Amino acid sequence: ISDDVPTAATNGFKIYYNPDFIKDMPISQLTGLICHECWHIAFLHIKGEKGRDPNIYNLAGDYVINNMLDSKGFKLPYGGAIDHSYDDMSTDQIYIELMKDISKSKNKSKKIMLDLSDAPEEGNPTQADELKRSQAIKSVLVRANTQARLAGMKPGDLPGEIARYVEEIIDPK
Repeated sequence: ISDDVPTAATNGFKIYYNPDFIKDMPISQLTGLICHECWHIAFLHIKGEKGRDPNIYNLAGDYVINNMLDSKGFKLPYGGAIDHSYDDMSTDQIYIELMKDISKSKNKSKKIMLDLSDAPEEGNPTQADELKRSQAIKSVLVRANTQARLAGMKPGDLPGEIARYVEEIIDPK
């Protein structure tokens, strides 16, 4: 719980939310919001934004996550970025598309929830700390993928971005 963020945010390790933002939010939207932030952590979006425009990278990540959640029937708070023309594209691919028309993208990113760049800093984590966190997140995703397959999930049941991400973790190029 934090008044330091206007809506909700993650620093790649913790999730923060403003109590005023969620106080009247229906539980269905709150569930979608928490899932959204968890997926930013799972996709290591904080790590991916380095060297890029953080607001545009956040917008690209939001499209991936929100499109996926919307397709699965999750409700999201008003103001979340959803554009199904980006379905089956990775965060990096969407970022490149958004950068082609930077002025239009900057206007969009100002109107939506900014949940990566607003998060409070967690001191100065060392490179070893960040590597340990990344490995822990990847381990959870691989275990979840394995358990889902053992439970009968078919390869096409996993949303595209997640399937690509897990495949990259399991069989890096």
